[in-house]
Amino acid sequence: MGIRLLLVDDDHGFRETLRCLLAQRDEVVILGEAGNDEGAPGLAPAILANGGVVKGKRVAADISVAALLRRKEAQFTAQPLEVEDKLVTAAGSRFAEHFGNAILKALDR
Repeated sequence: MGIRLLLVDDDHGFRETLRCLLAQRDEVVILGEAGNDEGAPGLAPAILANGGVVKGKRVAADISVAALLRRKEAQFTAQPLEVEDKLVTAAGSRFAEHFGNAILKALDR
C-alpha cells in the first residue's frame, strides 16, 4: 500500500520537490487535492485533526492551526518536521525536501 500525501497548498515548487525526491518509489502516490494520507505539509494537519488522525500524536504544522490541533488532542511541537508512526507532518512548503526525505526513510524501515 502506498503512502498518500495530502497537499493542500498550491505551492508548485513544493510538489515538484516531492515528485523529484519520490519519483523512483512506486509505493508513493502524490495527490493534488485530498485523500487518505500519511504525510501532510503546513495547513493539512488541520484537516487531519478534524478527521481524528492526529489525536495523541506529535504534529508539525503552521502556527495558525496550533490551537485547533491542541483542541483535537494533538501535540503541536512548533518543529519544522515531525515523524510519528506513519504520520509525517511539516510546518509548511519551505520544508519540502526534509518532508520528502522523511517519507523516503519511513518507506525504507
